[in-house]
Amino acid sequence: VANGQWGGLAGAEARHPDSGVGIEALPPSAKDSQPNDGERKHRPMLRNANIDYSHGTFFVTIQAAFNKTIFGAIVGAKSVLNELGEAVAASLRSLGERYPGTEVIEFVVMPNHVHVILRIARRRDNRKHQLGYVIGRFKGWISKVYRDLVAAGRAVDVGSTPWQRDYWDKL
Repeated sequence: VANGQWGGLAGAEARHPDSGVGIEALPPSAKDSQPNDGERKHRPMLRNANIDYSHGTFFVTIQAAFNKTIFGAIVGAKSVLNELGEAVAASLRSLGERYPGTEVIEFVVMPNHVHVILRIARRRDNRKHQLGYVIGRFKGWISKVYRDLVAAGRAVDVGSTPWQRDYWDKL
């Protein structure tokens, strides 16, 4: 799937209608603040307790930190990725190689978020929350790439991570 394409739509038209629901855009002054353990315990759960996240097909949206356009820009009707956005796309293309039983069916990297449709096969060695494990490892790897790019002056600094907390899923 070519980046910028989603269901036959390109660029800004490619946004999923629910991609902004429940996403908090934090002010720049809060850019490096992390919740303490007390705050973390009281955050609402985004995962449905009745869903088996060890396998299945999932539509996932991952938002950039502070809703910043750090992965590229919309030029005309296309999403044009920068170096960090290209690293996100490359990591998604190779996700199945790193996590057996995981298949990225389709994805699109937008300037401030990522949409992924992925399938996790039923396997004995899957974790209870395999989806969260795979997404967490993906976000962690991209966070390392991001910090390296920021240190080299090749990415915009939005804090310690390029991601908002958690991710949003649809089944």
